[in-house]
Amino acid sequence: LIGIGGVTDSGDPARNVETAAALIDSPNAALGAAQSMGRGWTQARVESGVSVAPVGQSNVVGVTATAPSPADAARLANAFATAALTDRNAIVQRNLSSELTQLKARQAALTSPNGAVGQDLATRINALESIQASNRDPTLALAAQAQTPSSPTGASASLIVLLALLGGAALGAVAALLLERFSGLVRDENEVSSLIRAPILAGVPKLSRAQMRTTLSPDSLPPAVFEQFRLL
Repeated sequence: LIGIGGVTDSGDPARNVETAAALIDSPNAALGAAQSMGRGWTQARVESGVSVAPVGQSNVVGVTATAPSPADAARLANAFATAALTDRNAIVQRNLSSELTQLKARQAALTSPNGAVGQDLATRINALESIQASNRDPTLALAAQAQTPSSPTGASASLIVLLALLGGAALGAVAALLLERFSGLVRDENEVSSLIRAPILAGVPKLSRAQMRTTLSPDSLPPAVFEQFRLL
């Protein structure tokens, strides 16, 4: 099967499956899956929603799809796997036709068709014609259809909200401690007393912008403000 585009045995099973995964995960497969999924699906969207990887130590390649709904996820995985096999079959068939043309030309040029070389060529031609008649890549096959998942993957929404609340509370506590530690603002009378270590005689209340515009003389100050100035 060397030269027809299928997965050839490298002697390392793990490497064989990695090669198969690389062949399956192709732009043509993503494009074919997008066309199969229909409106709203593009090659880029399929590529971002599908991952292809070997399954454990087996000779199986897993196609995993992520979509907004369970049905779409299963449909996308199946569409991608089908498109990938269709693409591989087309490549194998194209290579088979080219290889058979060359082999038959060599066979026709033999002066002794029944010799050892002729028999080897006839055996290879028969094998390749058998593969060509099957119209599929003999090294890849769909092992199982993807089933609609019963639950979403990853953390649940309630867990995400809980973790977000805990994270927000922790960040808020740290921010408050840092602000308390490094801020130079004096917030109340107790802090003033602790800083200057002397009694507070008076404190002038803060006026609003409207009060400041209407206050033209000490007599027009609000009573509470005037009393503080008087004490000071």
